[in-house]
Amino acid sequence: MLRLIEERPQASFYHAVPEENVIVVYCRDEDFGLWVLRGSGMGPLDETGKRHLREAITRAASGEK
Repeated sequence: MLRLIEERPQASFYHAVPEENVIVVYCRDEDFGLWVLRGSGMGPLDETGKRHLREAITRAASGEK
């Protein structure tokens, strides 16, 4: 993710905190994301997680809640 941020500084990056101690970072331009479970681990965001983030970003951009 850090390399992606460095290589694509103009890209749109999003983060979410879906529950306590869970952080999600997502790059819509590259359709790539990571989940981080504080103190436990991290990994790539699966297709379902990426779909949920794309939908949330679209809703937010349209003003929908």
